Amino acid sequence: MKMKRMVLIALTVLLTAGLAAATPITGAITFNGGVTLNHPVGTATWVTGWDAKVFASSLPGVALAGNTVNFTTPWVFTPINTGAPLNNFWSVGVYTFNLSSWTINNQDALQLSIDGIGTITASGYDPTPGTWHFSTQTNDVGGVFSFSASSAAVPEPASLLLLTAGIGGLGLFRRRK
Repeated sequence: MKMKRMVLIALTVLLTAGLAAATPITGAITFNGGVTLNHPVGTATWVTGWDAKVFASSLPGVALAGNTVNFTTPWVFTPINTGAPLNNFWSVGVYTFNLSSWTINNQDALQLSIDGIGTITASGYDPTPGTWHFSTQTNDVGGVFSFSASSAAVPEPASLLLLTAGIGGLGLFRRRK
């Protein structure tokens, strides 16, 4: 009778762990196009307009290159606002990127470079942490910009706990046997 109970407990733990398994978003996406800044690149403090298209993507279900990307306008990136969260920073297809924080890496008369972190979301997937990079050059190149983002699956604490419990349950079951 004890053996049947242990098997039942082990199966319950494994099934619970399987049901709670996360479906993270994995892949990368790159946009390019035009950007309008409030001042020349060396003194700019915010983006006043975007003309962005998907350049390349390995995200599941993203349509082909050339699809329009919707960005939040205006985007104030001055050091005063560095780190302020911004929901729905960009969206394309089923994907939305919520910007958590950013840092200006370089800003001079020739270029602006910003890195940050955020969360990418899509229907049918768990919110997934991701990194991103934005850069633009002087207005002499017509406000051309490049933006890239990538996400990586990072197990949530609850998933790790369930996995540990499942492995522990199997170990206990094996030991009793």
